[in-house]
Amino acid sequence: MPSTAAPLVRLASGVVDTAIVAGAELLLWPDRLRRPVGISPGMQLQRLLLEGCYFVGALGLAGRTGGHALFGLRVVDHGTGGRPGWRAALLWWALRQPPQALSIPLASSSRVRETTAKLREADPEAEELRRRFRGDRPRLDEAMMELYRARDIDPWSGYRPLFVAGLLAATYGCILTAGILRRPDRRGFHDRLAGVLVVRD
Repeated sequence: MPSTAAPLVRLASGVVDTAIVAGAELLLWPDRLRRPVGISPGMQLQRLLLEGCYFVGALGLAGRTGGHALFGLRVVDHGTGGRPGWRAALLWWALRQPPQALSIPLASSSRVRETTAKLREADPEAEELRRRFRGDRPRLDEAMMELYRARDIDPWSGYRPLFVAGLLAATYGCILTAGILRRPDRRGFHDRLAGVLVVRD
């Protein structure tokens, strides 16, 4: 069986995959290219489904994502060394999604929805300030703070549930992928449960 992928190479391939999904999201929903304001459950769900189609489809059909292909990696069945089946591909992706799934109900909480609504109402004024103070970051920051105070907007307090969810997601990710750094076979918890191995092609 080919040698396992180095942790940094896996990380780099993951960054590429994130960029691919983000690019696909902008192609499907180009209005998000304009400075998006707020986070809605619908946006979170759309992003989750898009990632699922990309990762599960790529692994099920080719045994590799675009990021894997760029860095010469492949995901194989741990027992046979062949391409993982659809069940393994779905499990491998799904095990990494609880934090993102958690953000969907959090994005619909009253505090987050109220903050999002206020930010959307203030967006025309904020856009005007960005045009007026383009190239002068200190003055822009000061003007934005004045706008937020006038509109009674506190993004830190309003989006606190999502910030907490982000910390939980980071902790979950560290636990899930710790094996990639510590185990001789470089398999994370999600790799082991799905019965797959990431190898150099």
